[in-house]
Amino acid sequence: MLLVQLMAKHGKFENAFQVPEVERLKTRGWGTNFYKVYNLKEFCRYGEAGSVDIEAVAKEREQIQKIYTEYPSEDNLNFDESDCGLASKQMSGKKSNKFQITFGFMCNATGTKKWLIFYIGKSKQP
Repeated sequence: MLLVQLMAKHGKFENAFQVPEVERLKTRGWGTNFYKVYNLKEFCRYGEAGSVDIEAVAKEREQIQKIYTEYPSEDNLNFDESDCGLASKQMSGKKSNKFQITFGFMCNATGTKKWLIFYIGKSKQP
C-alpha cells in the first residue's frame, strides 16, 4: 500500500515538473530499491481496526458532513498524527534501544492555512 502511494506521488511530481516521457521511470523496481536503501517496511494492523461497525461509521459521517456545511471551509480544520518508531542497530547480546515519537499535522480544509508540524510526545514503551 505504501509503495503504491509512493509511486502515485512520484507520478504527480513527474507531471508537475513536466519530466519528458523518455526520462520518466516506468518500472516499479526503483520503488522497491528505495525501500531497501532506506530500510522501510510496511505493517498491517488488526484488532480494533478490524472490529469497526461500518453502518455506524456511515451514519456518523453523514452527521459530521451536515455540521461541516454550517461553517466556511477556511474554518474547518483537518488534523492528523503520525508515529515514528526508531531503533538503533541491535548489537549481539544487547537489547535494541527503541523509542517512538508522535507528530501532529494540521491545516484548514482549503489548504490556505497550514500550521507548523508539532511534537506530541515520546512513548515510554514503544
